[in-house]
Amino acid sequence: MGSEDVGELRRSMIGYLRDANAQGLMSEKKWGKGRGLVFTAGNADTFSRVLLSLKLLHKHLNSPLPSEIFSFPGEKPSDDVRRELESFGAKLRVVDDAVRDGKRTKFWSDYWRTSADNPIWSIIGVPCRDEWEQEAGQILIDKSQHLDALLLSEWMMDSSRFKFWFNFSDGDKDMFRYSFLALRKRWGVPGKYVMVGALPRDTMSGFCGHTMLQPDHLGRPMFVHANLLKQIPSGVNKGFAWGRSRIMRSFKSTYEHQPDEPADRELEDLDVALCIDMRWDDPRTEDELEQARAAAAAGMTDPPAEGEEVDVSFTLSDDGLEILFKDPLEVVQWGDDVRLRDFEDA
Repeated sequence: MGSEDVGELRRSMIGYLRDANAQGLMSEKKWGKGRGLVFTAGNADTFSRVLLSLKLLHKHLNSPLPSEIFSFPGEKPSDDVRRELESFGAKLRVVDDAVRDGKRTKFWSDYWRTSADNPIWSIIGVPCRDEWEQEAGQILIDKSQHLDALLLSEWMMDSSRFKFWFNFSDGDKDMFRYSFLALRKRWGVPGKYVMVGALPRDTMSGFCGHTMLQPDHLGRPMFVHANLLKQIPSGVNKGFAWGRSRIMRSFKSTYEHQPDEPADRELEDLDVALCIDMRWDDPRTEDELEQARAAAAAGMTDPPAEGEEVDVSFTLSDDGLEILFKDPLEVVQWGDDVRLRDFEDA
């Protein structure tokens, strides 16, 4: 992609936003009033997940927020599900009826980063950023401040353009971040990196994560994103779907570690091919580790026996600063968290 192509793309984006502003699409009357939740759903599975979310919000968290559920024509829930959705104050809409309605935006992190050689950095004129991509299962946006970014995202995802933009993205989720970066806007992020929700016991494959567990601004669990749970074969039923999480330990944990208790139902015979997990790799090279081991051994009163491991978690930098290299990940039990212990019963 040459500089002329990049320039043409930038002119197209700027031109679209100028036209949208001239048409009044960013005016105050387009912001909408009040607060609420917007869902998209298109088949029995997604309508059921929306219903589960509303049950948790209204019954478990006592949320008073109204909601709207958008779908395409011909996509509708069963009569029973519709009645349940409406019992929580939800309004069902089809897209033909839909109207576009300091940071004041929050994105929840994904597992990935955007590569430094991705053309998007040239297109939007921003140096590669050392930050996580965001996931779009949920986003929080103040339209009075950021309607221009939503309009630019919509422009990118138009049926005549989305194939081009999807060439260097992981789908529609990235369009929101690209638009915010192109307009030099910033956003808030949760108080802790995304966590991995997992089966309560190891399988034949070991630790088996299958969902994203996404935190709120204080780092407390807030959203459970199904991910691979939708792909796991039969055998994972209510009461045996969750039980542990692998999380980033950025400071002393407030969780109490509990030893694994015997399971009421063994999972070791369940072989799951698809699992999510995170691991920490020591950033030091083998030469640096060897030097750290030699330095640590030299400072010990009793030299280590041959083959004995030497703790090199703490090491000194060239300027004398002590640095801790320690696995920041830990596995915690859902039973220790008031927000999660009754999740499957909600």
